[in-house]
Amino acid sequence: MEASRNWYIRSCKFTVHHFSHFIKDMDSFATKAERSVSQEYRDSITFTGFVIEPFETVMFSYVGTFATLALLLLFDTLLFQITTFDRTILTLVVVLTITLPCVFFCTLVNM
Repeated sequence: MEASRNWYIRSCKFTVHHFSHFIKDMDSFATKAERSVSQEYRDSITFTGFVIEPFETVMFSYVGTFATLALLLLFDTLLFQITTFDRTILTLVVVLTITLPCVFFCTLVNM
């Protein structure tokens, strides 16, 4: 697979390019990320042929987690604005909050 067409590499590079200004000391962040990854992780990146640094994957995971939290909070806020606080409605909100992100990310991965 061509590296530039891989969604994971593009996403890691995108997050570093667009969100690195939120980190005050990028060198310190890169050093901490480098120390936090295991040798097995480095071997996996080398084996797959990905040309990414460990700090790029760490930043991608942070941004992805924050984006997921923001989307879930927005989704829940919208659901609570249009519904009542009935037991069955709250159960439906919980089920949708769990299943919709799973479906979304499974679809994203299979692109």
